[in-house]
Amino acid sequence: MNITKAEAAALGRRREQPVKQPGELIAIWCPGILKNPLNGAQYGRQKFAKARYRVEWKARVAQALLEARVGGPPRARDMIPVVVTFTAGVFHLFDSDGLQAALKPCRDALVECGVVSGDAERHGHGWEYHQQIDRKRRGVTIRVSLRTTTEPTP
Repeated sequence: MNITKAEAAALGRRREQPVKQPGELIAIWCPGILKNPLNGAQYGRQKFAKARYRVEWKARVAQALLEARVGGPPRARDMIPVVVTFTAGVFHLFDSDGLQAALKPCRDALVECGVVSGDAERHGHGWEYHQQIDRKRRGVTIRVSLRTTTEPTP
């Protein structure tokens, strides 16, 4: 059996994906280096680097969703509230606002891909952010599960 390099790479990435826990709808892992976009200059070349960072992370999340074979986007009115948990593998720990800023493109990609109906509070979704030092496997694990009725809305 002959497979192409791209197919072999996809198989390798599929093996790296986390296993869904009971009650989870989606569990994906996106490799990459997270950066805090709030640090650095807000003008000149830095502005374009930050835009490129957002585009690259949105593409990574969309690719991971595609490889995980997550179905097409559901209609927004059919969406039920979910809890999205981001676990970042980082070289050094971020402060709380820096972690949320670094993961903002991932959150936006989930909205654009139709996994959640929106990231505003009125949509009723919960967002949890965690981080751990993992210098060999840097990236983000994204887990989506149904929101229980006992959890407070944001």
